[in-house]
Amino acid sequence: MLISIIMPVYRTEPFIAEAIDSVLGQTYPHWELVIIDDGSPDQAPAIAESYAEKDKRIKVIHQANQGVSVARNTGIKQSIGEYIAFLDSDDYYFPYFLQEMVNKIKTTHCESVYCGYIDEKNNSTIYGPPYAEGNILECYALHKQHIWINAFIIKKAFLKKYNIWFSKEFLGPEDQEFIIKYGVYVETKAVARPCCFYRYNENSLMNTLKGKRVKHSLAARKTEIQYIINNFTSPHKKQVIEYFKLLYDTEAYTYLRDTWKAIVKDKRYDEVIRDLKDFGRLTANHKKNKLKNAFRAIIINSHNIRLWKLVSLVSKRN
Repeated sequence: MLISIIMPVYRTEPFIAEAIDSVLGQTYPHWELVIIDDGSPDQAPAIAESYAEKDKRIKVIHQANQGVSVARNTGIKQSIGEYIAFLDSDDYYFPYFLQEMVNKIKTTHCESVYCGYIDEKNNSTIYGPPYAEGNILECYALHKQHIWINAFIIKKAFLKKYNIWFSKEFLGPEDQEFIIKYGVYVETKAVARPCCFYRYNENSLMNTLKGKRVKHSLAARKTEIQYIINNFTSPHKKQVIEYFKLLYDTEAYTYLRDTWKAIVKDKRYDEVIRDLKDFGRLTANHKKNKLKNAFRAIIINSHNIRLWKLVSLVSKRN
């Protein structure tokens, strides 16, 4: 059974060698590593090429910078394995990752398998029992279990059957949106131990987007909710939808709070106008400070810069 490991690369020169070495160190030998250089301006692509010269199981694809979603989609299209795995170039697998996952696939004949992982950011927390197994949406929504794209192996034919790809319009939450789309259909089995490591990289896409991430998360949540409404058939569908709506409301509250700050304190009026055109009206559905936030939403949604300046002036005096 051949496993295709998809590795997008962008500005990870300090870490990529360790990531590739973790693949080379796998006890399970039947894999290919498809590295997609997404126009990385550092030496990471050259490091990848040096490995490819030594091991024919590694191939490097170079493309202009188009984002991690396009890079992962390119990797999926160029892969030849029966199953697909993902590994970001600043993270790494433990040596037994592939062997444990393949053993579970062979014994259960599953289309998707998941394992725990160790999270460097949260003091090396293990995520972790209870492991996500069964329907991933229900695990996520009903049991608040952590899920991470690098901890999955997925049958490629399954992705092709349901035409599931990474959405290039979402920066930051694209991996969650991908998981949720295929989680609508698939039952996942679990390997009951952590098999990979999530590294906190302050220069990663997730940590450099900042405010943009919230806006993209809102757009992704809308898409996720509609996808679940249209395609999910579980008895717990209503509960799952309610959970994702709660996530949307929580992120909408963050966006409203940040937008209010941009108006009142930073006076970034033109930027706010552009953002509102892209992402539409702000809501105040979150339970926290509901009356105050309803007032703020009305002010923001007015698109009235004169009113914003007045509110900013009054706020400064108070």
